[in-house]
Amino acid sequence: MKYGTYKRLIKKLKNAIQNNNHKNIKKIKKTLKIKLPYEWIGQGYGYKLCKNWDDIKKDEIVYVPEYSFTDEVLSGFKTPTDVYTKRHLIKLCLNSELLAEDVLDIIDWQYPETFIDEWLYPLNDFEEVELIELLRSYEVDLNIARKAGVHIMN
Repeated sequence: MKYGTYKRLIKKLKNAIQNNNHKNIKKIKKTLKIKLPYEWIGQGYGYKLCKNWDDIKKDEIVYVPEYSFTDEVLSGFKTPTDVYTKRHLIKLCLNSELLAEDVLDIIDWQYPETFIDEWLYPLNDFEEVELIELLRSYEVDLNIARKAGVHIMN
């Protein structure tokens, strides 16, 4: 599902809830449930697009973490609040498509920001050297990494 389509559906859902239009609420929720199923994705529940990375469009939703799904009052159906597109992941991954692809493969319930923060912040000098090698292997510009707040000296 494309991000724009998702945003339009959520807007329609909010309007339908405000207007007590139960027919539209049911229809929209069914569409969301089909397009973004809440299912087991490794160590938790959420949504992860299972598609070859190169075939994914940049505005396609690729991931919804577990705690992004909130209980909907009217029906118990879970509606995601935070969704990530391929474009979002690439930006979070210091503009590295290679890193974003691996992050998507690895994450399985958590928010990508949390995973990336834990992965990209060295605790000591030895880890800093390993991190620099890792970033270079992903073709990350170290200046972009520094500007994003990654603590590397070299």
